[in-house]
Amino acid sequence: MQELAFTNMHQLGFSATWKPNCFKKKNVKINPNMLLYWKAKKSFKWDLDADKRSDELARRYVGVEFNLMADFQTLKGLPVYGYFAAFIPGSFYDDIKGIKLSKDFFKVVQAKAPETDLEKQDFRLGDDNAYHMNIGMTYKF
Repeated sequence: MQELAFTNMHQLGFSATWKPNCFKKKNVKINPNMLLYWKAKKSFKWDLDADKRSDELARRYVGVEFNLMADFQTLKGLPVYGYFAAFIPGSFYDDIKGIKLSKDFFKVVQAKAPETDLEKQDFRLGDDNAYHMNIGMTYKF
């Protein structure tokens, strides 16, 4: 089975911090970021039709992550924050889509849901976009 360790990565990132003057009293801070990822070492494509490793090399571009962090003071002692992120897979995921994943990745799933029979599951890597959002408040007194 092809090794799928994601520890051999190169990344390039861009970030900015914006504190709009028109919201100085609310202490508004907006921080957009962009991170691009590439594999450092070559690996092989996955042939979905034959369900085996291909002899062709996979492209190295893993994808891009966009995220936005924002926070502001609503009332004294009550800051509000939000984190929003999206990951758009690159050509590497197109090339290895369908590869079987080791059941070791899912020990946490089975620990939380012991009735899950991992032996009957066929876990495979996909190439869908991923999104994350977290909004909250912190009360300080």
